[in-house]
Amino acid sequence: MGRIHTRYPVNETATTRSLLVPQEGTNPTQIVDVSQSGLRIESKQAFLPGEAIAIRVNQLVIFGSVRHCRELSSGWFSSGVRITEIVAQQARMLASLAEMIESRELMGSALPVA
Repeated sequence: MGRIHTRYPVNETATTRSLLVPQEGTNPTQIVDVSQSGLRIESKQAFLPGEAIAIRVNQLVIFGSVRHCRELSSGWFSSGVRITEIVAQQARMLASLAEMIESRELMGSALPVA
């Protein structure tokens, strides 16, 4: 069975964070290839199949689900990730601000005015 979407080789530096396991900081990561529906990353972090992760690259945050993970000889791990959502950081900040304003309005407290 062949792939649905063509993979394109890339070499992008990124960081990853598990959304399943609480952790401090992020993991240095290389994005090795991308397609319309997924990507392959190499990281010092091993991920579980089905684990939700966030990948930060440039001004984007890519949310995805790990499909598979295998250890490389160098002590790094190669993971296939199915993309579930891509969010620009600016859009994410605006959405967070809107949620904060809405929650304060629901609680009856006004935002301080500068």
